[in-house]
Amino acid sequence: MLQASPGGQAGSKRCRGEDALQDVLAARREALGMNHAETLQAAMDVVDYLTEHDKLDEAEDLLHKVVMARDATLGKDHAETMQARHALVQCLIAQNKYTSAEDILDGLVLTRRDRLGADHADTRASTLQLAEVLSLQGDPAEAARLQRGVLALDRRRLGADDPQTLVTESALAHYLAGQGALDQAVETHRRVLAARERVLGRDSADTWRSMGDLAECLRAQGWYEEEEAALRRLWVVYARVYGERGEETLLQAEKVALCLARQEDYARAVQVALDVLLKRQAVLGAGHAQTQRVAELFRVYSERVAAVSLKNDSEN
Repeated sequence: MLQASPGGQAGSKRCRGEDALQDVLAARREALGMNHAETLQAAMDVVDYLTEHDKLDEAEDLLHKVVMARDATLGKDHAETMQARHALVQCLIAQNKYTSAEDILDGLVLTRRDRLGADHADTRASTLQLAEVLSLQGDPAEAARLQRGVLALDRRRLGADDPQTLVTESALAHYLAGQGALDQAVETHRRVLAARERVLGRDSADTWRSMGDLAECLRAQGWYEEEEAALRRLWVVYARVYGERGEETLLQAEKVALCLARQEDYARAVQVALDVLLKRQAVLGAGHAQTQRVAELFRVYSERVAAVSLKNDSEN
C-alpha cells in the first residue's frame, strides 16, 4: 500500500510513490530541460501514475506539456509525438471531454493516414477512436461512415470472419442503431452473431455479447417475439455455463420475463418471474434487495393476470 510522503499526513493527496516520480521529473527538467528525451520519459511515467490513480486533470496538464515539447523537438508528424497525442486523447475521453478529443483526433487521423497509410494499425486505432467520440457526441451517422471504412480494410486484410473484423462490424451495428437505421443494425448484428458462432463457438463471450446486442436491437424495433427467442437462447447458454441459479442466468431470465410483459403475455411472464423469485429466495434470502425486486415484478404480473381473467369473465 502507498504511504504518505514524509512531510504530509496520511490523508495527503500526494504519496511517496508519486513524490518519487515527480522528484525524478523535476531533477531531469532542471538538468536536461523539458524537451530532453529522458525528461519526457519521466513525464510519461508521472502521467501513467496519475492516470492509474484517477488524477486525470493533472495527467492532462502534463500531457499537454509533453505534446508541446515533442512538437518542438521531433515535429508533429513524428511517431512519438503522435503517441503522446494519442495518450492525451485517451485522457480527454476518460474525462468526457469529447469535443477536445475530437479536435486532436481529426488531425491525428489525417497525419497517420498520410504518414503511415490507411492500413496501418495506428491509423486504424485513431480512426476507430474518432468514430467512438463522434458517436458519444451524438453523430452516429459520421461514426458509421468512418467505421465502414475501417471495416472494408479489415475485411480485405484479415477476412470477413476474423474476430477483429467482427469487433469492427459489431461497433458499426451499434452506430447504425444510434442513427435509427434499425433494419440495417439488426441485419449486421445477425451477420456478426452467425460468424461468431461459426468461428468462436456458442460458448465464446463475444458470441454471447452478440446475442445480447441482437436482442436489444430487436426490442428497439418492437419485434418482441424475435427478441424473446434471442433472449431465451442466451438464457439456455447461461444456465448450462453458470448453472440454473447463477447470477447471470437469473438476470437473463428476468429479461425474458420483461420481454413477455412487453408482449402483454402476463401468464407466461408470471411463471418466469416466479421461477426466478424462488431461486433468488433460495440463494440470497427473502430480504435481499434483488429478491425483493423480483417479488415486486411477480406481484405486478400476478395482478395483470388477475385483471385479464376478471375482464374475460365479465365479457363471458
